[in-house]
Amino acid sequence: MYKHSFSYLILILFCACQSKIKQNITLPLIKPVLVLRAQGNVNDTLLISVSKTYNVDEKIPKDQNLAGVTVLLYQEDKLVDSYYSINNNTDYYYSYNYYKSAKKYNIIENKKYTIKAFKEGFDTIFSTVIVPSNKFKVTYKIKEQTTLIDNKQYKEVQLIITDDGLINNGYQFSFNVRVDSTISGNNFYAGNNFYREACFISYDLELFNEKENIILQDNSINTCKYNYYLSDKNINGKEKNIPFYILTENLYSIQALNFRKYPYIKINILTNDEIMYIIQRKNGDDLSINNIFSEPINEYTNVKNGLGLFVIRNRKIVELK
Repeated sequence: MYKHSFSYLILILFCACQSKIKQNITLPLIKPVLVLRAQGNVNDTLLISVSKTYNVDEKIPKDQNLAGVTVLLYQEDKLVDSYYSINNNTDYYYSYNYYKSAKKYNIIENKKYTIKAFKEGFDTIFSTVIVPSNKFKVTYKIKEQTTLIDNKQYKEVQLIITDDGLINNGYQFSFNVRVDSTISGNNFYAGNNFYREACFISYDLELFNEKENIILQDNSINTCKYNYYLSDKNINGKEKNIPFYILTENLYSIQALNFRKYPYIKINILTNDEIMYIIQRKNGDDLSINNIFSEPINEYTNVKNGLGLFVIRNRKIVELK
């Protein structure tokens, strides 16, 4: 009797699932907020875009950038710049409705900046960052012997960084080599610039320690990569030895006119907010790859009353002579 009752119950549930349910569902409307993307480098102007959030039932336009937003930049409490929207894509560095500096103010290191954006119908949003310094000490050593990796000759370059310990920040490393070029008369032909990024390798297990919030481009440490990221969380104010392996053929200089050009390691000094954003994006990507049913995570934001990110980078160049 129990078996038959259970079978009937399954049949009823199955039939119920096949019937169509007609019901009007009204989703709650959420007040939209401004979304700010502002980034820049020391001794340069900011690149800014502003968009807004949308409700589920709203049609999202192809170009989500908003025009007509008032954007102001303050150094401490002093207004230093304002930004106006570009309404066409004639400017090479900007696309439709990006915001460009009116006063061409260049960012200064070690200063605190606050950016504000407001538009009628939205809450005023703002964000504050302290620009990291590039005055920390960096030295390097190039070992004489070569190492064979994947049938290619590499040399080990030990980069020694002494973190200044002033503020929490992070580092992005890339390696740049001279471009094969020709010299004709007084002209030096090298395409658009004299250098290009080249991949390099690090096997430093401590560098890849998750406790130091290391971000990799992929999960393989045997792959030649173009960028490595490092938070100063565990090296704040301390010395850090970071060995990199660089193709031997990329470690020579060239004579260009009256000066010599050397390959170099570029160190971008990132604010802690940018490091946190990168970490959260990486963790979210790993989570979605390992579990397609995982819940989405919100992107890191340092914008008050809205969403987005305000970051400023500094830079240090280490020529390998």
